[in-house]
Amino acid sequence: MMNLKQIANNWRLPDYGIILLILIFAVWNKAMPAVMVLCALTLIAVRNDTKEIKKLFSIRYPFVWFVLFFLAHVSGMLNTTNTEFGVADIGMKASLIAVPIFLVSTKLRLKIKHIVNTYLIALLIAVLVCYSYAVFRSIDAPEDNHFGYFTESYFSFLMHRSYFATYLALGALISIVRFFDDAKWRNYYFLLSVVFLVSTVLTFSKAGILILLVLIVPIGYYLIAKHYKRGYAVLTVLFFIFAFAVGIGSSDRLSSRFELMVNGFVNHQSTSNTSFESSASRMIMWTTSLQLFSEHPFVGVGTGDVRDALDQRNEELGNLGVVEHSLNSHNQYLNTGVQLGLVGLLPMFFAFLTSFAIAIRKRNLILFITTSTFVLTMLFESFLETQAGLIPVTLFLLLLSLKVLEKDKEHIQT
Repeated sequence: MMNLKQIANNWRLPDYGIILLILIFAVWNKAMPAVMVLCALTLIAVRNDTKEIKKLFSIRYPFVWFVLFFLAHVSGMLNTTNTEFGVADIGMKASLIAVPIFLVSTKLRLKIKHIVNTYLIALLIAVLVCYSYAVFRSIDAPEDNHFGYFTESYFSFLMHRSYFATYLALGALISIVRFFDDAKWRNYYFLLSVVFLVSTVLTFSKAGILILLVLIVPIGYYLIAKHYKRGYAVLTVLFFIFAFAVGIGSSDRLSSRFELMVNGFVNHQSTSNTSFESSASRMIMWTTSLQLFSEHPFVGVGTGDVRDALDQRNEELGNLGVVEHSLNSHNQYLNTGVQLGLVGLLPMFFAFLTSFAIAIRKRNLILFITTSTFVLTMLFESFLETQAGLIPVTLFLLLLSLKVLEKDKEHIQT
């Protein structure tokens, strides 16, 4: 997949730093901030042209919007009473400003295919670690869980399963795109797509499975219709839907999770609710978050007060189950709305909008899929409130956007 000799001749320190960041994100994401510091040190030796930096920090591109999103968190400290939580939040969100500044300030010789293949290799390593661990636990302690170690959080022990499922779904979709684009390695991409598809389902993450289903249908139809015939595309889409239905229905545990999800959405009780079931708790947090956002629509409750405000309101409403676990909004848009109001929501919205615009204008399906995946998963999780979500989202969106914008340059291949 990669020409190692060519890489050795062309790559410089920043390129190796980015590759290392991608390789560790799924297995050891806690080390990502330290690697980012090392990447920043490479700016001493390799810097971009000042005119190019000014060009990239245009409102037409996502880089400036990520920086403004970070500054919105800083400004949110002006109306914050819980400064300790606020300072910790700003420290965790530092990658919102660090990643765009680093990417536009250095000259990267990476190609998109290197980024994509490294991402798939990193996911494959993580999946192999998870399967190996499941095999070991099944042999070592079969009386505890046996084959259950291959499912749910037992399987996704490296990070929260919703996050892992999101990255696996993205890996499956990228592998499918590469299957059609790279005839030489087509068989390998097919195997990767199957491994990531199966692994996504094994996490039992409702969000990950729904994202995969929502995106694989139109993307699968588009790719097959483009390369073959529309009739084949329709049959393939129907097959995917049937396969997902059979997969969900064949597992009592998985099907019950989707039944609880539907029941939680339809019959949820937003007051005096002691439930902590995931779907019910999401509906509670969404309802509470909408209330708080409607009361503080412009500047929110403050960077450090978002968790306290949610807990206080749920306690007033009698939702003791979610208060006990001090949950966030479980929706990044609502969580940002409560925390920062429109001051935070607008730069976040434009960061994704400009990324979509670049993908559509340059007709880059990988960037479009990546942006779509992250936009969808943030409907179900406050994905930017932990390092496991914040750093990869910032890195992948901006890195791919940068490479797509450079696609006309000689050393870039899209």
